[in-house]
Amino acid sequence: QARGQNAILGTMLADASQFAPGPGQDKVKAFKAAMVSWAPGIAKAFGVDPASVAANESFDKVAAQIQNAQGAGSDARLAVIQHANPSSSLTSPGIDLIVRGLQGNADYLQARAKLAASYPDQTNRAGFESSIGANLDPRAFQLFRMTPDQRATYFNSVGSEADKTALKQAYIYAQTHGRFPGAGNAGP
Repeated sequence: QARGQNAILGTMLADASQFAPGPGQDKVKAFKAAMVSWAPGIAKAFGVDPASVAANESFDKVAAQIQNAQGAGSDARLAVIQHANPSSSLTSPGIDLIVRGLQGNADYLQARAKLAASYPDQTNRAGFESSIGANLDPRAFQLFRMTPDQRATYFNSVGSEADKTALKQAYIYAQTHGRFPGAGNAGP
């Protein structure tokens, strides 16, 4: 499930790089989509790229699927869910940071599940937590997914020096034990 979520989030990052998200994007997208559909020649003359419109539509569809999967149940809860997830009304940097954080969360869950599945005593949760699980910190996985600039800003915003030290230790642990996906594990 975490792998699938990361694939979806990767698609969202790719889609968001192909259009200009921001406040009022829903109206801009509707206008551009109408131009592409009804007057493609005029759309082309005004520089409206059908691929950009398609990427925006894809992004919004995936965002809606993520929101729907969280089971709103009411309009009020749906509004909360919509504001807690990426949307095309956010800025490009905001989308990028949020999606990378969500990818880090999925990486963390995947690493934790893999370690738990291979733990010798499946009935000893306390033993797993004290020997392995406690060394994993979701913030380290989020940090791994961030760009270098995002990483520096995030790390500098971490509260106390004790929190920074704990995050560094968790990052180094995950890196040295191969818990991060792929290669190129850069540090904080």
